[in-house]
Amino acid sequence: MGPEPRKSRKRSKEKDFLTDLKHSFEMHGAFWHKIADSPVSMIRGARFEKAKPFDAISVYRGIPIAIEAKFIPDYKAFGIKSLRPSQVEGLTRFVNSGGLGFVFLNIRRTADKLRQIRRLNRLMIFQFGEVGMLEGGSNLRKTELEEYPYIEGSKKRYDLSEFLNGLKGTRPRWNP
Repeated sequence: MGPEPRKSRKRSKEKDFLTDLKHSFEMHGAFWHKIADSPVSMIRGARFEKAKPFDAISVYRGIPIAIEAKFIPDYKAFGIKSLRPSQVEGLTRFVNSGGLGFVFLNIRRTADKLRQIRRLNRLMIFQFGEVGMLEGGSNLRKTELEEYPYIEGSKKRYDLSEFLNGLKGTRPRWNP
């Protein structure tokens, strides 16, 4: 008997999205660091894990950027209710400390020829504090989200040139 065949490990779409973002930021010379998930402890069926403030941090030309990545397989309502309280708190503290906070939303689905559904890979960027991202704010409706500007994903990358160039005039408050 030979060795057992290796099981293919399915990566989550959010992990794929974070990897694509990493490559996209690094392509522009930005520093990128994904904040590791905390180990999970199980004690008598109770699950304890330390909540992380957001998914990743990047620095582009001296500008610190906190990133919370979200994934949805198709258009639907999206807003502050899509974030956990620890993420809202972490982004709020980061922004109040002089950094910039963003929620990167990926709408990604694979093609399905039988149901005649086309492949989709779109990146939408919301500055933390924009419409739908405020405490008690309302969600953007599906129709509003469909009209929101996006960056089309291609070859596991997003062209972040326009987004990053828009940050050039932005200076953190703590950096004279």
